[in-house]
Amino acid sequence: MTREEFIKVLEEKGYSYKLEGDKIVVTHNGWVFLRSLETLPSGVVFKNGGNISLEFLTSLPPGVQFRNGGMSICIP
Repeated sequence: MTREEFIKVLEEKGYSYKLEGDKIVVTHNGWVFLRSLETLPSGVVFKNGGNISLEFLTSLPPGVQFRNGGMSICIP
């Protein structure tokens, strides 16, 4: 998945984010449901205020960070 595709998904779902250099920082205040995604771009930082659902990921790329306020459900 490209950065642009990921940003489009965030915008379609109404999840706030900011760009910090080469990183996409997800700043949404609550849960982030991204169950349907199989991949993420590298350099994503989850700094949201709740849980994250990424159950269909097939792998976790380098540089992805979880600094969210809840539980992260990833099954790569």
